[in-house]
Amino acid sequence: MAQDYMQACNLDFSMLRPLAEQTLRKWDYGDLWAQMTGPAMRHDDKTIAMQRSLLTDQPEMLRLYDLMTEIIQSR
Repeated sequence: MAQDYMQACNLDFSMLRPLAEQTLRKWDYGDLWAQMTGPAMRHDDKTIAMQRSLLTDQPEMLRLYDLMTEIIQSR
């Protein structure tokens, strides 16, 4: 889905590689939940709303974003 979204926005999918690599590096340091620092973990509603607004034309991505946000915030 990320690749499709990046292509739809005329963005190079390889831009996501550093994020994927960073996530894999954190794997070696234990609890991945404890290492999360994003807006969902911080309950940063302003950033979440801004990011959601970028997905209004992508209903599947928006549903996935909302589900992931909900799961992260419920932990």
